[in-house]
Amino acid sequence: MMKSGVWGFGVSSSANNSILPGDSGWAITNDHINGISNRDENKTENTNNNNVKYGLNLSYDLNKKHLFNLSCSLGNMESDLKANSFNTTTALNNNELLRTYSRISNAQSNKNNYFIDADYQYVFKPDTSRKIESSLSIAYRYANNASESDSKFNVAGNTTMLGNQNTNDENNGEYTVQADYTFKQKRKGEFTFETGIKTVVRDNVSYKSVYPEQFNSGEFELQPTSNYSFGYNQQVYSGYVSLSESFKKLVISIGSRIEYSRGQGISKANNDLQVPFSTSNFYLMPVFNLSYLANWSNRISFSYRMNGRKPAFDMLNPAVTKFNEWTVRYGNPELKPEKAHSFKTEYTYLGPKGLNLSFALEHEFCNNALEDFYWVNTDSITHRSYANSATSKSLGLAFNVNKSFLNQKLRFSFNVMPRKVWSNYKSKHISIEDFSTGYGGSVSYSFSKGPSISSSLFSNGAMVLGQLKVAGYTSHSFDISQSFFERKLSFTASVTSPFQKQRIDEALLMSPEFEQSSYRSSQMRSFTLRLNYNFRKNSILSRQNTKKIVNDDLK
Repeated sequence: MMKSGVWGFGVSSSANNSILPGDSGWAITNDHINGISNRDENKTENTNNNNVKYGLNLSYDLNKKHLFNLSCSLGNMESDLKANSFNTTTALNNNELLRTYSRISNAQSNKNNYFIDADYQYVFKPDTSRKIESSLSIAYRYANNASESDSKFNVAGNTTMLGNQNTNDENNGEYTVQADYTFKQKRKGEFTFETGIKTVVRDNVSYKSVYPEQFNSGEFELQPTSNYSFGYNQQVYSGYVSLSESFKKLVISIGSRIEYSRGQGISKANNDLQVPFSTSNFYLMPVFNLSYLANWSNRISFSYRMNGRKPAFDMLNPAVTKFNEWTVRYGNPELKPEKAHSFKTEYTYLGPKGLNLSFALEHEFCNNALEDFYWVNTDSITHRSYANSATSKSLGLAFNVNKSFLNQKLRFSFNVMPRKVWSNYKSKHISIEDFSTGYGGSVSYSFSKGPSISSSLFSNGAMVLGQLKVAGYTSHSFDISQSFFERKLSFTASVTSPFQKQRIDEALLMSPEFEQSSYRSSQMRSFTLRLNYNFRKNSILSRQNTKKIVNDDLK
């Protein structure tokens, strides 16, 4: 007689509102070719964000052999820059005023997204030494980003403030089908064989229209050359295979991922601003892991991995993006994925009374790194584009310590991460060496029948990112929270950076032809009160399918 199955379910909902403080800053660009200096100033007021999310999870386990899962999620986020954003540009030629440009703008955006994931797992009849299982998963994810903005601008010499209205609408759809197979055989240790295939299809369609104000009528009319409509379709076909053998103290695994991807950019507008393009790539990404457990407290591991990082769509799209009258960007459809080789050695110590220590040494190098570079032509316009023309290598350390006290009521953690980076940007003949250190820590205490309090600190040292030298910063926070009614109702009060009102970001952009220094001041200090009631109901199955769809190939 067939036994009945077991159901599992979960529902959730959340809503929050946040107000992000404004910021201000300036940037100075010196054009050594044309002897022109540009100064840009901007100021942004508060931005109001509303975020709502709903989720549903269903599971069904039949006879410990058939496992069905269904997950759904729906979200919406609205952002409204209610106050004005002000930007002004002044250009000097040999200290004589060349031009001025100012703009006042308002913006609104709306983001909708949802996804549906479904998977089925079948476990073949296992014996005492062997287990075989397979699964089939499908998923669909969709996101829509729409925004509107209006601006007024003035060029020195004009008596009238002219304006623009801009609309942007972007739709992203992603379809995934995945099949996995796992075989486990117990011998003196355990042998595992895993393999699988996956197909991902992505559709991206972007619409952008600019309606300039007509000088005579004051009406906003769409210009043919201002209508942007472009579609990008990508197909990814991949497979993987992995073999691992575990002994008494030693675990060895080796595997590889194989991938072929192709993409097509298609213009949907009747103008010359968008140029159709296509890309295709094929490569292997091997993985090797070795782990040795000396005893219960001490473990040493070594790993090698090759990561393939694809360029984003806007880096491939050759269409010109005009930020203002003197700054433009365009992509490069000839870009290839970065192939980064990573080696890591790690030592872990699990001590008594909640003490955990780890120390890791990691080396990575890439011979076709993507270069985000800038230059100024004789037109005195700053251009930005991309190329696989850089090489990079890095050597980093990571030390982590975690300790708990008083039956885990008091917890402490600390980490420090020094890192050395060598970069060579061949197209601009620039070589950079950089050393930076980041560190962080946290401490928390949970009362038996009272609130929980916690504090955290994070600091990131100055570093070089591409052609940019970026200043370091530090952030810290304090939180206190209390739960009621069996943890359904919770109240949280938090303060961020109470001893630091503003965060200062300074950057220096370098090239043989020009240099740009920038300064931005952002509000850091904030105070938040949050009241949340959890309507969630859960009945989670003890058995889970570990082969869930995770599409991280774009990272």
